[in-house]
Amino acid sequence: MTGEFELTSEIALEISSAILAGTPLPAFKGTLTFDEAYSVQQNVLGLCAPEGLAGIKAGMTTPTSQSFFGIDNFLLGGICPKTVQASGWAVPYRAGRLIECEVALRVDEEGRPIACAPALELVLLNFARETDLNAANLLAANLGAEFIVLGEFQPWKEEFNTLAISLSHNGASVNSAEAKEALGGPSLSAGLMRSEASARGYDLTPDLIWMTGACGQVVPGERGKFEAYFGALGSVHLEVT
Repeated sequence: MTGEFELTSEIALEISSAILAGTPLPAFKGTLTFDEAYSVQQNVLGLCAPEGLAGIKAGMTTPTSQSFFGIDNFLLGGICPKTVQASGWAVPYRAGRLIECEVALRVDEEGRPIACAPALELVLLNFARETDLNAANLLAANLGAEFIVLGEFQPWKEEFNTLAISLSHNGASVNSAEAKEALGGPSLSAGLMRSEASARGYDLTPDLIWMTGACGQVVPGERGKFEAYFGALGSVHLEVT
């Protein structure tokens, strides 16, 4: 590892404690490689979810987001069981929170989708210093994952690859997108994510939820009702109070 930043259980404890308490992340020192950042993340997840993960999420899944962070591949994070909520959930407002429209999957051992659900992800990039916001630090801090809100899973259909997605806030449109914007669509993303997750050492239990990345614009999580429509896949909604 370069610089003064050492890959130890101490930094994982600091990050996980901040995530669990909802406080800003500790100041990052030095520079992490991506391999080191994944190792830190695994320690963080072990502390945040000792019972194991409910799912795996993809981040930086579009050329635009990858270009912004100066990378050329998507990244992975873990979904802790206590962060999974059902459609209709209400959550208190939190400054800085972002909301993403995503497709959620369940996949088989070959990385093929077997079920699909509409989803929203709540993300918080809670860095104490703006200068700490880079891809490796974000990876170590589990990509800012806060909550996911799931609609109903349906058996997989090929038409889900071409879903049109729309998001409204208090009835006003705030995002429109297509499912293929995240890693080329659900079918392709399922295989890509499972292959990368296997290589990175995640525990690939059969019932994992796979969140395939943001579709369209990421919007501020202001107070009010967010409703996302996914065509034939149905809808999912969330109330920020």
